[in-house]
Amino acid sequence: MKGNKALPLLAVLINLIGAGCLIYFAVPYLAHDTSVPYPEAMLPAQGWDRAGMALTFGFIPLLAANIFIYSVVRSKKKGK
Repeated sequence: MKGNKALPLLAVLINLIGAGCLIYFAVPYLAHDTSVPYPEAMLPAQGWDRAGMALTFGFIPLLAANIFIYSVVRSKKKGK
């Protein structure tokens, strides 16, 4: 009984963390601030550009986690 509830709870937790990160990076991306916060950096990037890259790279593990959890929950439901 406990194992049946732990996996959906883990799925919700992963999605909440992903949604929090999405909001955290989507705000500067949508605000489109063109100032460069660290101009002395080797590869200076604008704030919206860095947020867009973080959103792109963060999408891959979130998608993998959701596909994995979906397949596990689906296989458990078929096993019943």
